[in-house]
Amino acid sequence: MGPYVWCVIGAIVGALAIMLGGETDFVRRVESVGVGVFGAFIGGQFLPTMFLPAAPQGAGLGMPAVALAIGCAIFAVFLLRVMRKAVGPMKTGKKRNRNA
Repeated sequence: MGPYVWCVIGAIVGALAIMLGGETDFVRRVESVGVGVFGAFIGGQFLPTMFLPAAPQGAGLGMPAVALAIGCAIFAVFLLRVMRKAVGPMKTGKKRNRNA
């Protein structure tokens, strides 16, 4: 059940980033939600197993794992925005170099 929870958390963080950022492009919306899901999955599934003490068998989802999932999803969406600003917008009518 954990991976489903991480997907929902990531989708919510990505959707909030879309609403706060005012994204209008469909591809950027999907990208934000996808990056949020990826960040939440990394934060909820992998980081707790590496950094938190071992949980007893059958413990399920804990608050530290959920907090890590939310934090990593927010960080991933923030990093996506920083990378978009650094690279700039993609040009759809970009000409190819055909000197080959």
